[in-house]
Amino acid sequence: MSDRYSLKIIQSGKTQQVKILREGAGISGQAVVLKVADGARLQLVNAVTLVSPNKIELKRVGKDLHLALPGGDLSAPDLIVEDYFAVAGASLQGRTIDGEWMTYDAASLVQSQPLNASATPEAATLSDARSEEHT
Repeated sequence: MSDRYSLKIIQSGKTQQVKILREGAGISGQAVVLKVADGARLQLVNAVTLVSPNKIELKRVGKDLHLALPGGDLSAPDLIVEDYFAVAGASLQGRTIDGEWMTYDAASLVQSQPLNASATPEAATLSDARSEEHT
């Protein structure tokens, strides 16, 4: 059974939406597609454990961010965030086992290349940068 993840979209300090993501949803043609605005925070956690995956695959495609959850495939992403790189201050966050919110490093992605482009896509890991405000 594939894991389910909760993606909370926070704008101006308030939760705007909560989406449920499933591992491998993109492979079965059921990717979640959403748009974000300036300053949006996307918080990703496992729906059962409330902890984020340590590694996810991220890819920049034009202005969009493609995300594959563990067990997913970046060529068929589980989440597509339209205009992620066109807005100011958007961030993708995860929660550690200690309950601290950390930021996934999507800023280092180059257009149409996976993070740390190599023969195989590398996974993005949670960075030590702490977010100022959490909901």
